[in-house]
Amino acid sequence: MMTLLILLALYFLPTIIARDKQGVTGIFLLNFFLGWTFIGYIIALIWALAASPAEGQGQRTASEELMRLDHLHKEGVLTWSEFERQKARVLHGYA
Repeated sequence: MMTLLILLALYFLPTIIARDKQGVTGIFLLNFFLGWTFIGYIIALIWALAASPAEGQGQRTASEELMRLDHLHKEGVLTWSEFERQKARVLHGYA
């Protein structure tokens, strides 16, 4: 039973690698239907390794970015004019 679980995990390794990346559905489908062929498995694995992270991961929300800018301004890292310029950039970028 344990051997079966290990083999199943190895078979779906490309899907496991791509679980938090863009194109995970396509990778899963390729892995599921053509993973039993060597070329299908290799293509799914390469796709999973090359896929970029899903949108929203590693990106701050507008409120988080504004809080970060406010902190930098209070610490003296940003001047008032730099703070206002960056704030306008954030607000226009998220609008």
